[in-house]
Amino acid sequence: MPMCRLMRRFILRHTTKAWDINLRSHWNRRRGRRRDGRAARYQESTRQVLISELGRHARASQDIASSLDQQTGWTYMGLDLSPAPRKEVSIASATAGFTGGRFGTSGTMTAAATITSALRDIAVTKVGYSGLMMPVMEDTRLSQLWSEGAISMDQLLAYSAVCGTGLDTIPLPGDVTTEQLERIIGDVASLSVKWSKPLSARLLPVRVPSLATGRPSMIRIW
Repeated sequence: MPMCRLMRRFILRHTTKAWDINLRSHWNRRRGRRRDGRAARYQESTRQVLISELGRHARASQDIASSLDQQTGWTYMGLDLSPAPRKEVSIASATAGFTGGRFGTSGTMTAAATITSALRDIAVTKVGYSGLMMPVMEDTRLSQLWSEGAISMDQLLAYSAVCGTGLDTIPLPGDVTTEQLERIIGDVASLSVKWSKPLSARLLPVRVPSLATGRPSMIRIW
């Protein structure tokens, strides 16, 4: 099992950047066509392109993993399809191509729903989360928007209505109280119960002066 997990991580890391490039290039091509009010017409088209492009990489990865399975006797259990951001390879920048504006403006929830739907329809064996991730401290663009006060914790949680992101690597003041944490986790739990799906809360209290005073801070995990 440890070797199997290691293999899955390698495959995902290998394909993430290619997924991001395909995602942005398709949405950027569509941007000009949406200006005449035909945005809804291209939502399904975009979803199908994502299924095709991401599916192509996923199937290639699965073929490699299945071959290694047969050669080594390892047990291949599946692939985590999560298009995880890698700092400058940003999910926020990629989804902005769908809306024609910055992440967090109108259309962002539709973009999140489109990605989620596409991931579910890719025909490979899936394990793990296999969903859209919005980790503030692991995505350069999300971190920048957080530092500018352009996105909020409640806003990010709202997107969980159409995906499973929950609250992911949210920076909090180091002196955050137990009562504040209870309210935040309670909101996540309420949404989880409402839609009958698991949601995570990776809350990271950090001792940064700007956070202690309530001001946003430009920080990242790595």
